[in-house]
Amino acid sequence: MTDSSGYRMYVFRSGRRDVPGRRLIDELADDVRALADPAGADLRRAVALRALIRAGELESILADAGAEGASILAQLTDHLAALLVGVGGDGAGAPAIPDGQTSGHGRPDVW
Repeated sequence: MTDSSGYRMYVFRSGRRDVPGRRLIDELADDVRALADPAGADLRRAVALRALIRAGELESILADAGAEGASILAQLTDHLAALLVGVGGDGAGAPAIPDGQTSGHGRPDVW
């Protein structure tokens, strides 16, 4: 199948960074909790964007690893994207972020 729309997008990064998975999960969970806090309404867009980027990073990591949890993160990423562009309402119904414990292999057991 040929894409003739002209909207192919490629992202190239010249750098690489190693970040512990637990840290990514914790930061994403903090952002999602902040989105639910009515006191932070003035920062909502910035937090939603940060959460969307973090969810996308985790989704990519899990998808590349073939982990079952990738589908959970895909749902969360979609929900955050809709929220960011004003389609997602107040954030109700967002998929939960698994709070998995690891078995020493670095991945939460629930994934």
